[in-house]
This record gives sequence, C-alpha cells and structure tokens, in this order.
Amino acid sequence: MDRASDASLDRHADVLETLAAQHGLTELRHGGDGVVVATVEPGRTYLDLARFEADAAAVLGGEVEVVPDSAPAAQTLSGPLLDA
Repeated sequence: MDRASDASLDRHADVLETLAAQHGLTELRHGGDGVVVATVEPGRTYLDLARFEADAAAVLGGEVEVVPDSAPAAQTLSGPLLDA
C-alpha cells in the first residue's frame, strides 16, 4: 500500500480528527506524505497510535504513520495543521 498524500490527509481532515480523538491524539499536523505528527494524551500507548494508523489507512486507502510530537524527529517533520 502506498502512503497517503498530504492532499488526502487534508481532504479527510474532519474524519481523521474524529478518529484521532478516539485514540487520544490531538493537534494533527503534516509531517510529509503519509506522516501525521500528533500530540498524544498522557496514558496512551503505541497501541493507540497503531489503531489510529490502521483506521486512518482504511479511510484514506493509503498508509499512515503517526509520529508523537514529543519524539525528536517531530521537530524536523512537524508542518501545518491538517486543513479541513
């Protein structure tokens, strides 16, 4: 499966924000094609991230990777908020 495009992330931003909230993720930002940088609520685990990635991929028809904004890589990846 190819990575989801930035355009696809924006096109489905409302749905992604709803899914993200269900998995304890907020402040979704672009990190490159198929990459979403997000704030992760305290107490959430990588299982929450993996479930969001799977749910988002099902909606977008392309692979999605979440990078927590607390990860060092997020500083270089983090772009603008998803735009609904």
